Amino acid sequence: MRRVVGATRGSGSGGRSVGGAPLVFAVLHLAATGVGAQTPAGTRAPSQEIPAADARRFWLGVRLEQRDAAAQRLLDSDIPFGELYAALRADPAYPPDPPTGRRDLERVGAGGRLYPYTVLVPPTYDPARAYPVLFYLHGGVARPAWTEAGGWWRDYGRISDPDRIVVAPAAWSESSWWHESQIENLDAILRRLGREYRIDRNRVHVIGISDGGSGVYYQAFRAPTPWASFLAFIGHPAVLSSPRVGAEGQMYVTNLRNRPLFLVNGGRDRLYPTRSVEPFITLFREHDVPHVYRPQPEAGHDLGWLGGEAARIDSFIAATPRDPLPDRVEWESEAPGRGRFAWIVIDELGAVDGEATLPERNDVRLPGDPAPVLAFPHPLPSGRVVATREGNTFRLETTGVRRLRVLVSPDEIDLERPLRVEVNGRVRFDGVVTPSAEVLLRWAARDEDRTMLFAAELSIEVATPN
Repeated sequence: MRRVVGATRGSGSGGRSVGGAPLVFAVLHLAATGVGAQTPAGTRAPSQEIPAADARRFWLGVRLEQRDAAAQRLLDSDIPFGELYAALRADPAYPPDPPTGRRDLERVGAGGRLYPYTVLVPPTYDPARAYPVLFYLHGGVARPAWTEAGGWWRDYGRISDPDRIVVAPAAWSESSWWHESQIENLDAILRRLGREYRIDRNRVHVIGISDGGSGVYYQAFRAPTPWASFLAFIGHPAVLSSPRVGAEGQMYVTNLRNRPLFLVNGGRDRLYPTRSVEPFITLFREHDVPHVYRPQPEAGHDLGWLGGEAARIDSFIAATPRDPLPDRVEWESEAPGRGRFAWIVIDELGAVDGEATLPERNDVRLPGDPAPVLAFPHPLPSGRVVATREGNTFRLETTGVRRLRVLVSPDEIDLERPLRVEVNGRVRFDGVVTPSAEVLLRWAARDEDRTMLFAAELSIEVATPN
């Protein structure tokens, strides 16, 4: 029986490092927060005090160097893994009086591009409770970058609520909802929000209107990991198929199986009438995509129906918390390294001997068109994984994948017992996994999500390439 360490240790003079490289985390522009008491030079606090103080610095530190130093101290202190994991899993002490009400903010993205957004924090915000979060994606993105603070925000009263935090990011022609830049943007905004406010990471939902509704589909296809559910109103998944629109990346229907959707379209909509959307709804149904579809036969490209559906929408949101570590995941991607959902990462593509046959329909029959047409173009080769977890056993079926990673969470796996990974009916790993502080901190820094922590990652060679 093999014992595998989850990650290697660095060897430079600066001590251990996450992933064998110096700790480098994304810079977040936040209001300052307090930190725990410092340990006097030349002394060491009891082990339970060290992780508590530095775990808070790690989660809530306002500067890169502050968080970097906290992580490095946690690595260098030789804290037992169980103590470190418990410290990172526990709630940090959030600031008692952060700003509330409407906040018009911005963040700096790649290349110095500014991304404005608006946040509505309930005036009665209480840092002792975790708040659900609702992202709102606006329509009308074929325009220049926004200059007026909050100018993209329309009638926010209809989705504001004293029991949740609402976020309204901005998109425009150079950074539309179907660009990779907006996946990074929404993720960065969520991270920043979680450093300033106590949020429920398993109740983060996204609503989109018109172009924003099409953008909600994009998040569901390409980046479902952080979201609990998707609500697309008067949008259309076919927008993401149009060469004129230029959506980045490829869309795979089976990726929609991972999170539930709530979909509304109008029968008299001049842009996306129900008759043009329903062939895709049929495709979703055939692929067992969890969804609620509420057609509005008399509605146009508007939200006149919203009042009549409000109770259903609220019930749907309340009934669909995220399972951050689901027992079954299905993921397809053409982008190795970035192709990740929950605890599966696709690292290398290519056909292998003995791979599974995973059929997928990708055609629809549109009104007035006698022959089926391609629903979503796939010009680039992709790889697909269907994975289930039962106890300490992972069973994977793959097609077009040579190498992948399985992320192991102590919340789901008994680390004292052997772990088994079967791929396409072959055992690819059978042994005991040694938890790694490097892996724990690296993925914690990447996700900033205390409900989704990993103790080890297993790199799996699917089979010998053809």
